[in-house]
Amino acid sequence: MIDSKGLVTTTRGDKLPEHKTIMARKDGTPDMKDLVDIVKHVKPHAVVGLTGGGEAWGQVCIPWSHLHACCLTDLSGAC
Repeated sequence: MIDSKGLVTTTRGDKLPEHKTIMARKDGTPDMKDLVDIVKHVKPHAVVGLTGGGEAWGQVCIPWSHLHACCLTDLSGAC
């Protein structure tokens, strides 16, 4: 899971709300903020991007070859 501060991990240093603690990585993954770096390191099977703030994703070029599914959307209606 990624939030406004980057990859959500138990070692990130901030106090996570309960709903993020459930999804936080506990495997020692280093702190990362860049979406492309996170995708390259984590190698997810799917990416679902949801934002209510608009323009959060910008122009990103992600190596999608290992993904089985992808859904990027902007809930703010700015797209």
